[in-house]
Amino acid sequence: VPGVNGVNIKGQAVPALPVPDLGFNKDCVGAEPSKDDPDLLVAAIAGQPQLITNGVKINPIVEIEDVDLSTGNVEFSGTVKIKGDVKTGMRLRVSGDVFVGGTVEAAEIIAGGNITVKGGIIGHAETQPGMASIVAKVKAEGCVQALFAESAHIEAGDSIMLAGNARQCEMLAGNEILVGKTNPKLGQIIGGRAQATMLIKAVAFGSSSAATTRIQVGLDPYLEEKLRAKEQEFQRKLDDLNRVIKQLAHYKQNPEKARNGAGEEAELNRKLLAQEVKDLVAEQNEMKEDLVAAESARIVAVKAVYEGVEMRIAKQVWQVLSDLGGGTAQLQGGKISFGGK
Repeated sequence: VPGVNGVNIKGQAVPALPVPDLGFNKDCVGAEPSKDDPDLLVAAIAGQPQLITNGVKINPIVEIEDVDLSTGNVEFSGTVKIKGDVKTGMRLRVSGDVFVGGTVEAAEIIAGGNITVKGGIIGHAETQPGMASIVAKVKAEGCVQALFAESAHIEAGDSIMLAGNARQCEMLAGNEILVGKTNPKLGQIIGGRAQATMLIKAVAFGSSSAATTRIQVGLDPYLEEKLRAKEQEFQRKLDDLNRVIKQLAHYKQNPEKARNGAGEEAELNRKLLAQEVKDLVAEQNEMKEDLVAAESARIVAVKAVYEGVEMRIAKQVWQVLSDLGGGTAQLQGGKISFGGK
């Protein structure tokens, strides 16, 4: 805003100093002037704003000390970095990656990328008889990495990697589960269920005092759900096709109702629906073939498999009735074999 000329004590005019026309800082990364108002700076990407001289930077990575009642639940289109912990009862829904410098308590994290937890993922087991346990829930489209996990539900579109033990957890991975990868003295899957398509590897499965530990490979844990969705879509399209066929039959018996292009439109709709039904049948058949990835699926125990472990490879089931050393379980001749490492 231009200044106003003044007057000194002698009554002489004092001209106002010229006002420089300041533009926005060139380092306004992630922010730009509005198309409607060049003097208004708006965010061009999702992120955390940071004031700089004559402008604002947008950091696409949101950094938070802890996720607790002071921050509330977090929903963000980008990457979130948490320096501390994610406290019990909190929820994070993030389109990118999540980095947690501390632990994840009985909280829920859903990420469109990867989830990395430097500490453990810890749910709360039941504290009193009759009380349900509070499970930590972690789901990533990519990979999940953590130090250890207890009373947790962990899902990964690709891989789950734990440096320590997994105790009473439910783990589902589209590719593989590796437990004890960086520490050969730890790495047990104790109780709960682990399911992956190609490989589950741990230092040991079960323990001398654990309840049943279920391990399964050879089936994509997500493919059956996708197949059910395709079957439902197929049934809807088939119902639509049957309605159009009945409509065409009605037009054939009553030609006067098929005027003004109604008959041609119904026939075109029939052809489109028939092609969609055909494509869905082909997709379902392909998915059913992919349901079994059994020939190359493996369950690898580096040191031990304890009594009470249940191993499944595709549709085959093997109950371990006595403690065993390390080895690899795989299908041979349609049956599960367990042999040398």
